[in-house]
Amino acid sequence: MRTEQLLCRDLDTRTIAARALERFSGTPDWIWVQFSAGYDTYALRRALVEAFPETALHGASSCLGSMTNDGASVGPGGAVGLLAFWDTEGDFGTVMVPFGEDPKQSAREAAIAAAEAAGRQGEAPDIIWVSAVPGCEESIIAGIEDFVGSETPIYGGSAADDDVSGHWSAFDSAGETRAGLVVSALFPSGTIGHAFQSGYAPAGPSATVTAAAGRRLEALDGRPARAVFDDWTGGQVVIGPPDTAASILASSTWSPLGRPDTMVADIPFFLLLHPAQAEADGAITLFADVAPGDRLHLMAGGPDGLTARAARTVTLAMEAGGISRNDLAGALVIFCGGSMLAMQSGMSEVARQVDTALGGSPFLGGFTFGEQGRTISGQNCHGNLMISAVVFARS
Repeated sequence: MRTEQLLCRDLDTRTIAARALERFSGTPDWIWVQFSAGYDTYALRRALVEAFPETALHGASSCLGSMTNDGASVGPGGAVGLLAFWDTEGDFGTVMVPFGEDPKQSAREAAIAAAEAAGRQGEAPDIIWVSAVPGCEESIIAGIEDFVGSETPIYGGSAADDDVSGHWSAFDSAGETRAGLVVSALFPSGTIGHAFQSGYAPAGPSATVTAAAGRRLEALDGRPARAVFDDWTGGQVVIGPPDTAASILASSTWSPLGRPDTMVADIPFFLLLHPAQAEADGAITLFADVAPGDRLHLMAGGPDGLTARAARTVTLAMEAGGISRNDLAGALVIFCGGSMLAMQSGMSEVARQVDTALGGSPFLGGFTFGEQGRTISGQNCHGNLMISAVVFARS
């Protein structure tokens, strides 16, 4: 196996496809594409299909841009990042499925079809890579597991835009969607390694969810969730009159909520939940599901911790797969878009440290509005403000 990356800044779609043809010699088996939401999804897909008609394409919009070994490109003008794979002994299949009335069933159908597209009908892939529009990621994971089982790692990131206005999208070679998902079934010939991490730590306060519905957190220890969260954060996150809805997506980035997943050496691993809005009725809307009985903790983080954590996550993925730098082919990296927005000027350093950790092997990083990965306890989960990495060995 070999990989090659390309980062294109502020270029039209045909020029991007032409540059990809120049960089990617031969016919890649699979290309992962991360693109700013300002790009015309249809035009980008068509240009890449014309350039690579026999390649499985997996594309999703990314917040403000993407990052590769060449650095991070985020901001006005946008960017498109591509990571191409060649693996004569491996198999790759990608399928886009719009959501119907049942996203879980749509996800199951997509996983089955992706395995068929890889020529491995009925087989569980070594790993699933998924990109879905935000909103029902837990159901998507459940649907994929209905086909592949719970032992197959499911990784990826939710499609994003620049301002949470809903202008996200995803595509495969056959079409694009603003209300669906793209699933790739990956059967690489070499070893893989993966890691799913958070760069945050408990800040002290915790409480039990006593009322919730899906992504709506209503009460903690019997009190309105908004009031509890406001107390925990000293009035610095929820700004405005208590009877008026307020967006807290940006202000809560360094003070999210965390749900313990498991203990490792007496240290808890937390799955993060990003508060999006404080509601007028006292509830808080999140970017992930929560249920009565969950124990939630106030978490704390900062740019320095996340910068170091991205490189550490890549290193952990290599260690998990037993892959040395000398045998590394490339890596898929996911970095939360909310975290990126809060530390935008520092993303070039994040890219540099990831590149160093990989020893210069090609990688592509996307900035997502929800992250999917396998926790230390062995569960495929959806979380927020997370970092993940999947690394591939040459053989």
